[in-house]
Amino acid sequence: MKRFWILVILLFIYINCFSTNILDYLDSSKFYYRLNSFVGSDYFPDRSNHEFGYFDKHILNAGWIFEIEDNSKVWIEFSYENDLFDKRVIIHKTGFSYQTGKWEIQYKLDRIEIGKKSYIFNQNVKDIHFDKPVIEEYRFDGLDVSFDFNNYSLSTQIGGNSYNTTLIKTSLQNKEKEHNFQLFHLYSARSKDMNEKTHSFGLETYHNFGLISFYGTGSYQLLYEIDWDRILFLAELICYPTQDIRVGSNYLYSIYNWEEDKTWQSQSFLQMDIGKFSNLISFRYNHMDNFVETKIDREINLLSIFNLSEIISIGTNFSYYHPNFYDEYYQFGLQGRINYETD
Repeated sequence: MKRFWILVILLFIYINCFSTNILDYLDSSKFYYRLNSFVGSDYFPDRSNHEFGYFDKHILNAGWIFEIEDNSKVWIEFSYENDLFDKRVIIHKTGFSYQTGKWEIQYKLDRIEIGKKSYIFNQNVKDIHFDKPVIEEYRFDGLDVSFDFNNYSLSTQIGGNSYNTTLIKTSLQNKEKEHNFQLFHLYSARSKDMNEKTHSFGLETYHNFGLISFYGTGSYQLLYEIDWDRILFLAELICYPTQDIRVGSNYLYSIYNWEEDKTWQSQSFLQMDIGKFSNLISFRYNHMDNFVETKIDREINLLSIFNLSEIISIGTNFSYYHPNFYDEYYQFGLQGRINYETD
């Protein structure tokens, strides 16, 4: 909270230094609203009591981006979160930036996220990986300085948060839409997984070749003080036989110390679009080792979505689960999505 008020004070000073009328840049603002929701029920056929169990999942992000002069901007985004039985709206990210020549300086409250661009994971709202980075995720408060040259950008982020203390990220990336990549190094004084000093070296890349697209990301994490390491990667390949058909598969893998605690997941899907209807069927196989036993979880998911417009869609979401460590069960309900953004 102290850092937030520091940001507000710095922003106030910045605006006064440029003597800009607030109404001028409010008129040049950009607003966006994104809502992804699922409401439904579990059904456990092997249970004698409480066979049905209602649950919901809502992911809401709304924000504004304000242009100040021609080389500066301010932004703020709010998100809706569940905190046990309490539902609350929090400041998800905010900050301001100043650009001069090929340099851009930002002070921001944000998140460092790697591995969030999977097409397959971002179709089923109730999926555990929906809208989540599968490689790296940290809350970040601090300074971001970047330098652009040709189609590339070199950036350094220095900051932290109250739990992970110091966070330093350096990255090299290009900005092409159809073919892009990011090479990065991330240092955390207290990693989110093992609570140890951690160096992460990784890559995130996307390539669209027309009939085929590829998304891949991964990192090598070194916890040098306890002599541990970890490898995570995600690879996803999607084919487009026709304009209305998509078929593809991905593979997510994680391993500690090469032999211990291996976890991997594979998910394949087929999507067919007919007019405003989009139908998608997928199969997920999840393999988990936890040092003692191996757990396997299988899911068949069927989405049938009606696109009311380019902004709003609603439909049914049905899943059948068959784990080897638990009773088989079903989930079914309604899924809705809104993605609105001003020009």
